[in-house]
Amino acid sequence: MSPSVNSIYNFGGNREKVLARDGFQCCLCGMTNAEHLNRFGMSISVDHKDGNGRYSLVKNHAMRNLWTLCLSCHGRKDNQHRLKQFCKQGHPFTEENTAVQLEYGKWRRHCRRCWREHAKANREKEKLISEPRDG
Repeated sequence: MSPSVNSIYNFGGNREKVLARDGFQCCLCGMTNAEHLNRFGMSISVDHKDGNGRYSLVKNHAMRNLWTLCLSCHGRKDNQHRLKQFCKQGHPFTEENTAVQLEYGKWRRHCRRCWREHAKANREKEKLISEPRDG
């Protein structure tokens, strides 16, 4: 059976392979696909361990980076970023370098160093856009 368009785009065509490798059950709690269908009304999910999946600019669809998770375990795994001790760039979250910002209607924690770099890049981009053009 050939992989679906969704599987190719979101998992590099590896979704079915990962489900088969993991025995169609959650790698964390052991819930089977049949139990998942009964409880949630949908098939069990495949997840990117490092988070570089659907919404990432650089995707990592390697088999070793994919695993099967039920919706409960998937949600718990994805929410763990709130408990992380480091930002995405590896800077530690300390009282001195952590800022909480309202972003898109949600409160988000940011590393001040990364936030300054992000703000500087945005100011430079706005400056280029607003400069009058010759010609």
